Amino acid sequence: MRIYKVCKKNAIMAKKTKPIKRHKVGFESEFLLLENNGAVSSRADELMARLQKKQPGYPVQKEYTHNVIEITSHVKRKVLHATGGWLRTVQMAIEEAKAADLKLLPHAYFGKYAPSPRSDPYYRMKEEVIGPTKMVFAESRSQAFHFHYCLPYGTFSRGEKQLKRLVYSKNKDLLISMHNAIIAADSALISFMQSSPFVEGRHYAMDCRSLIYGTMRVKKGERIIEGLYRKHKIFGKLPRYTHAIAGLGLRVQKQYEEFKEIVEEEHPHYMHVVEQMHPTKFYWGALRISRYGTFEYRGMDMNLPTYIIGSSLLLKYMLKRIRNERLVTTPSDIGISEPFKVEGKKLYVPPYTYLQEVLRPKAVIRGTGSLEVRKYMKKFAEFVMPKIPKRRDLGLERIKQILQTGKTRSDILLKQAHRLGWGRDSELSHEIACELALKSSRELEDEVARLLESELIIDAEK
Repeated sequence: MRIYKVCKKNAIMAKKTKPIKRHKVGFESEFLLLENNGAVSSRADELMARLQKKQPGYPVQKEYTHNVIEITSHVKRKVLHATGGWLRTVQMAIEEAKAADLKLLPHAYFGKYAPSPRSDPYYRMKEEVIGPTKMVFAESRSQAFHFHYCLPYGTFSRGEKQLKRLVYSKNKDLLISMHNAIIAADSALISFMQSSPFVEGRHYAMDCRSLIYGTMRVKKGERIIEGLYRKHKIFGKLPRYTHAIAGLGLRVQKQYEEFKEIVEEEHPHYMHVVEQMHPTKFYWGALRISRYGTFEYRGMDMNLPTYIIGSSLLLKYMLKRIRNERLVTTPSDIGISEPFKVEGKKLYVPPYTYLQEVLRPKAVIRGTGSLEVRKYMKKFAEFVMPKIPKRRDLGLERIKQILQTGKTRSDILLKQAHRLGWGRDSELSHEIACELALKSSRELEDEVARLLESELIIDAEK
């Protein structure tokens, strides 16, 4: 990723001039590769080589399998700029994929296929700790979108790549409030972005990625789906609220030490790999403080660009409102009945136990089919939307559409599958899975072209 270089440059500039206020965002997006017939392709290395030859330094990264590529963006002050650059890189990837008789899929594959995992030591180490079969199954079917937002000024040491130990600092308190607000927004965000209603041809949830990649356990018929981190919750559970910046640092260290202890006792031949990695590399849940000095929110499905832009604007302007108004995110029972209510300087959100045990499972399994989840999404949007510039934008139109109709991308994909002949209790056929994948690939191409010709929201900041 190239986020660190850009943030570092800005940090150097800040020493020479008045410290800037950071509102920067960045994207990480994972695309599955398809052959022209709709079957999953394992030619990721070939496509990445073509892209680097076409444009040296092109922001594309490998993923766990040879079936997926990751396209990143530089951290930008404006969501417009982040999406504009990201859209152009995606467009180039689409063009190069076509030249190689490949296509990009903006979400997980719905049918059965045999993934092609990589043999890098880091991946092999994680396989042995978590379980090879579980990891291949979950990682290969969990395409995600990650959103980055730079931390408040003065809270992160770029030399040590970790949070500073601050005692008296307004920005320290701001960081804590922003961190807790992202956790509170998680159930709304995964609902807006859900696009994975199938796992290996079966419909288990509206957000199957969170189901198979998290800590949940669901039984449907004779099949039991258990999340990748069910037996190692410390590495994948939704993080708790924090009340001190030291707690965030201790959490990272605890996750690292526990992983290291497992490797040392059970897989000592991988100790050199653990010792070379940054401690943040040993947590794979919904939110972490990255080694690049950003909040990295990792809870969302990958999706079409309009969903990505709309959800990114919601996230950014939530954090911006908290920063500008110096709101204190306050877990309370009030946050259950009136989520995201502002009273004075307090922003009321639900207690953590309610989020983890009640709201998140409903968001993952039922999505907008749950009235409780729909209310939560609406309250979250009502807190953020008035602060977003009033201008027609395809990303915001998508958010408004979901709120009005209650239909997410998962709902749309289920309806498409039904029209092609799938029965809700039956297994999706290979032919229908391929047809759905090709249709989504065409929709991606159309949206990228349309968005690059459209006027997106300009985030005009003083």
